Amino acid sequence: MLLILMLEIRIETRLFTDLRAEFINSIREHGPTRPPWRRPPVVPGKPLPASGFVPSRALVGALIAREVVSMLIALAVLLALVPPGLANDREVRVAIGPSDTISVVVDGTHGRPVVVIPGVLGGAYSFRHVTDSLAARGHVVYTVGVFEVQKTTTEKTDFSLDTQAKRVGAVLDSLELRDAILITHSLGGSVGYRLALQRPDLVSGIVAVEAGPSETAATPSMNKAVKLSTLIRLLGARRLIEKNVRDGLRKGAYDQEWINETLIDEYVDNMASDFGRTVKAMRAMLASKEPAPLAPQLRNIQVPVRLLTSGKVDADGTIPPDQVETLRSIPDFEVQLVERTGPWIQEERADAVVAAVLAVSR
Repeated sequence: MLLILMLEIRIETRLFTDLRAEFINSIREHGPTRPPWRRPPVVPGKPLPASGFVPSRALVGALIAREVVSMLIALAVLLALVPPGLANDREVRVAIGPSDTISVVVDGTHGRPVVVIPGVLGGAYSFRHVTDSLAARGHVVYTVGVFEVQKTTTEKTDFSLDTQAKRVGAVLDSLELRDAILITHSLGGSVGYRLALQRPDLVSGIVAVEAGPSETAATPSMNKAVKLSTLIRLLGARRLIEKNVRDGLRKGAYDQEWINETLIDEYVDNMASDFGRTVKAMRAMLASKEPAPLAPQLRNIQVPVRLLTSGKVDADGTIPPDQVETLRSIPDFEVQLVERTGPWIQEERADAVVAAVLAVSR
């Protein structure tokens, strides 16, 4: 802002100097002339009198530059009046370290904050119906891409769930958020529970969508994918990933109409666009160690937790019954069985997720 103001002052000074110099030169060349406001009107197609003062191209350029700078100042003032990150619905990258950034999708402009922590699959796209609805009801929703694969991801990247919770906490600190309601899904639930334990000042409630208290980011399917990564790459990683995701979603869905090719592309893009980097991320997850088990600490969570589940134990993505029992050690804990849906409740029954958030926010 200060730089733009200094630029305008410099242009205004230069403009006055050039205008004065050109006007004096015009008088010397053509003799005294009437000031511009006393000249006869200009007739289109008719040249100006010889004594008329015609500004040079440089002077016209300076005038245009002044107008551009004036518009920049107006824009800068407008942006200064809008809180950071809330100018419109958009995706931003929040820096939390020298080489560590996290994607945050912001929906809404004002209201109580809601923070979405998706699982590994689907990301912010899978919660689009939920975030749109909450924004329309007066919430600002921040979807944090904690499991996204970045250009800086290596096999030594710390993908422990404890570290992911600290990263989310750093994002909320950067955005100056407190007392947010968390919506978590799948593996994102374990990040959310850890965040509530690490930073109780940041969390006022949790709506967990098929989100259990996982003790590790590694899964058996992830281990299998890493072992077969060379073969997967040779056979066409994107095609195989798309088929696997499509089959899994259709198997668990209550109604398959929401599953289309656009959705499949959005779900697999982060994994399939650079499969080599994805394999590095999976290896990092398999190698990561948690500093302490989560289950014994759950009783220390002091905010309300509402678990939404379809109850379809035979479908991939449904929280196992033993993890539900583990969560019952949380003092303020309730299970809500959502009907007419598979494990992707945010896709098939976004209304149920929204209702749970509104109930927790009262």
